[in-house]
Amino acid sequence: MTKILGFNESQYDRIAAMLRAYESGTLWPSEKARNPPRYHPENHIRFHNDSGETIPPFAVMRITGTNIAGTAPWRIKCGKPNTTFYRYYAVNCAAQCAVSDNSWCTMLWDPGYVLYDTGNTPAIGETWGPQDGTWTLKKGRWGFNIIAGNAGSGATSKTLAVQHVVNHVLGKTNASHAKSASGTVNLYAGTLGSETQVTSMTVTAYNRFAAVGSGKWVHCSWVNGGWDLSAAEC
Repeated sequence: MTKILGFNESQYDRIAAMLRAYESGTLWPSEKARNPPRYHPENHIRFHNDSGETIPPFAVMRITGTNIAGTAPWRIKCGKPNTTFYRYYAVNCAAQCAVSDNSWCTMLWDPGYVLYDTGNTPAIGETWGPQDGTWTLKKGRWGFNIIAGNAGSGATSKTLAVQHVVNHVLGKTNASHAKSASGTVNLYAGTLGSETQVTSMTVTAYNRFAAVGSGKWVHCSWVNGGWDLSAAEC
């Protein structure tokens, strides 16, 4: 057996056990003792709780910024989803994160658990998305494809899902939108042809074509770093 400098043979089994635990995902480095996240380490990002409240396990989180000034290492800042719809979100790991504490999150590009609104039960193939003022996904929105059903109950109800980047949304103008100007678009989602307004969530889109009246259907696409009004009801 090859000897390891600084260790005697009585410690080899202990080192091997630690290595196996790390590779299996049951051992995870953290700043405080807490339950480990059940994801592959390479998919995790450090984050700082910027929300002002405790973030529950598997919560949907809005990315509010990056790098806490004067501290290391690099990390993102996360808060609760708000009225602005973003193309992607972060998801907390399997441990709650206290106010102003640091933990680990994932972008959920690979399937993983995420909290959901218990007003509906997730089904395979459905699309769910974030909602204003909660840590949960809601049915009939954009951003997360359901891979499996549900687990847990009440506030801890979670589903298996995978996130996709949203590059196109449907909505209605909130007022008359002038040409060569930006305006607010109220988002609509749901059953094709019978979409309903996504309460309290909007995007700001630039209109490069003719003026559009208030309450008109529009399609918005992500172009050159912003939402662009790509089609509108006459």
